[in-house]
Amino acid sequence: VQNVLPRLIESAVGSADKAVYLGLVTGLGAVAALVCNPLSGYFSDRWVTADNRSTIVAVGLVTGTLSLALLGTQRSVAGLAICWTLCQASINIAYSSMSASIFDHVPRGDWGFAGGLIAVAQSVGLIVGFATVVVLFPAVTPGMTAVTGVYAVCLVPLVLLLRRLPRVERGEGAGRSTRESLRVLLAGGTGFSIVWVGEFLVTLANSIALLYLYYYLQD
Repeated sequence: VQNVLPRLIESAVGSADKAVYLGLVTGLGAVAALVCNPLSGYFSDRWVTADNRSTIVAVGLVTGTLSLALLGTQRSVAGLAICWTLCQASINIAYSSMSASIFDHVPRGDWGFAGGLIAVAQSVGLIVGFATVVVLFPAVTPGMTAVTGVYAVCLVPLVLLLRRLPRVERGEGAGRSTRESLRVLLAGGTGFSIVWVGEFLVTLANSIALLYLYYYLQD
């Protein structure tokens, strides 16, 4: 999508205004992510004992696939803005539960290692995905179709796996700390706020480096 979306924007508005409109469209998507990620996490935390968060991930799988498919059909700025906002809202439904599943299924002593592996996987995924679209799907429509298909195919095993993975037992009070995660974040001193800041900075760095990468290389 980091490759296809800028091309869709440019085809809709021309080269002169492409950077401004890309910022506008992705900014609206960021607002949607800001709302939907913690909101879906809220419900995911309450359903975790029933299905290991697989329902939330499945909802993100279905809605995200539909949103991405719809995005590929848009050729106007308004359509792209609406569909990208839907994409960010729906993809973040799955993403919030994916992140939280580390703490459900990994012993506390291995949280850092598991989180590091996921961070590496995300970075490698961006590079491999970008290269694949550029080399194998140079046209916009096949590229967006490939992105949609890979998103759906790669999430199906996770939905099935989450239903079967054994959960790590937590000590007394673990559920309470989950319910009060926002208070813990604001209070600081627990390590949670440090992790949050770290995740924020990594995401910010990725966005700065990759959001306009296609335009940087093109121009």
